[in-house]
Amino acid sequence: MCLTLSNVITTGRWNWEGDEIVYRPIIRGVRKTPNKKRLYDIDIREFLNTKDNEVVASTIGRAVDQLRPAGQALFRSHRPGSFDYRVQVISKYFFEHLRYIPGKRDYDYWLFPDETIAERGGDCEDRAILLAALLLASGVSGYVIRVALGKLYDGEKKMSKDHAWVMYKNEDGKWMCLEPLLLSEKARKTSRKLAGRKTLLRQVQYEYIPYFVFNDCHLWAMKNNVNMPPLNDYVRGRSFWKHFDPEYAAGVHNDIFDRTLGDMSDADLFYVKACSLALDTVSSYDPREHFDNGYIKEGWSLVGDYLKQGGLNTLTYALHAVADFYAHTSYAQFAPREADGKRIALFEDSLLSQLNAHYDAEPFNLDDSARFSVNPYFYKGNDRTKAIEYCEKQKIISGRFAQPRDPSQTFLERNFVYIPYDMRNAKDFPARGSLPHHNEIAVDAPLGEDKRLPEGHELYQTPQAYQKQFDIRLDAAQRHVARAYDEWKSKNKGLGV
Repeated sequence: MCLTLSNVITTGRWNWEGDEIVYRPIIRGVRKTPNKKRLYDIDIREFLNTKDNEVVASTIGRAVDQLRPAGQALFRSHRPGSFDYRVQVISKYFFEHLRYIPGKRDYDYWLFPDETIAERGGDCEDRAILLAALLLASGVSGYVIRVALGKLYDGEKKMSKDHAWVMYKNEDGKWMCLEPLLLSEKARKTSRKLAGRKTLLRQVQYEYIPYFVFNDCHLWAMKNNVNMPPLNDYVRGRSFWKHFDPEYAAGVHNDIFDRTLGDMSDADLFYVKACSLALDTVSSYDPREHFDNGYIKEGWSLVGDYLKQGGLNTLTYALHAVADFYAHTSYAQFAPREADGKRIALFEDSLLSQLNAHYDAEPFNLDDSARFSVNPYFYKGNDRTKAIEYCEKQKIISGRFAQPRDPSQTFLERNFVYIPYDMRNAKDFPARGSLPHHNEIAVDAPLGEDKRLPEGHELYQTPQAYQKQFDIRLDAAQRHVARAYDEWKSKNKGLGV
């Protein structure tokens, strides 16, 4: 988990390429003949076979015409960043021109892309199909586009509703969830309003559960550990929202980006939050991007490199990492205070000499083996004095995560997360096995309504101490993210999205 506080349970455990091809991608009963008297069969791929559709092409043309000349050139090019840029431009079109229209039809009547354009909106399914169709027609390959059909589970209400959304593999190879419900004027206004609240929204968890994914070439079934119905049984048996709570707009992406990137365009902010969620996709895990495993110097070096590159992808990776620094490391415990005595100073390399870190005293008493573990596979022996010496030499530490053969690994780490080969085979890596586990010392999220400490947390022993640390860290993260964003803006004029 990360301090960016997305309430979406990671989408990384799914194979968005598709698990098993459905060889007869025919769906029944989602269209009627013009006289409205007869339902007919249709190949599901037909909804996306619109690359040469002139209505779709004209829609893309209108969106591109609003860009500055440099933006138009990038959109039409095949330069690095051009495909991700098309997602941003088309997202802007959705915000400005398409409404969310809840389904009121007496049966599930799927619209073709040009029909959704004519209606100036549609339900989640119509909007997902149109979004994918526009991306395909803009030149984005079907290899990296999937319309997903499945369920969205609400962890608070303990219920799920059928849903449709789009998955896009960006140019960095990360699958991004493009949520059509968030690309609406109502959702945008609500998100902006809620972002101004001083208190965090309720920590509802949502989980995307795909049953089928398709593009313009294939339909695939997904293996999701439930009894998978045949395609047409699934289509006939679905239960959709008649409306959606606009707090979903901020609740699903309840993070510090809403609070710190207020002057960013809606399309760019949507893309940044989707890209941030993709960064937590486990298959692309890099511990430096999360300041895990004690990679402090390396993490800040990576942040600096990202901020120099100028694109929204790398801006997102940098800001996500900055927030994780305060959540995952020991810096907030030992950081100097600002003049008011309440806030901690934002991290600078020059502050390292001022830190007086003691890892043999409360709350970081690493000599307490009943609270803090080590990874014996890498850190040989039971001399915890050496572990404390290593940590104090580093000044700032963070928890170990995804280390091979770690007995404290979670299911997620053990089965899906892999530290890059060159890191786990470096000479200094065994010493990192002396670090406490990530879950034992990280402060990622506020306390829930039950005021219980997060499972596995050991550093702060009372809910009051934990929540105080969370508030301090969130404040510092927001200030540092805002500062990094301002510096990035001053160097990047933008392309008119």
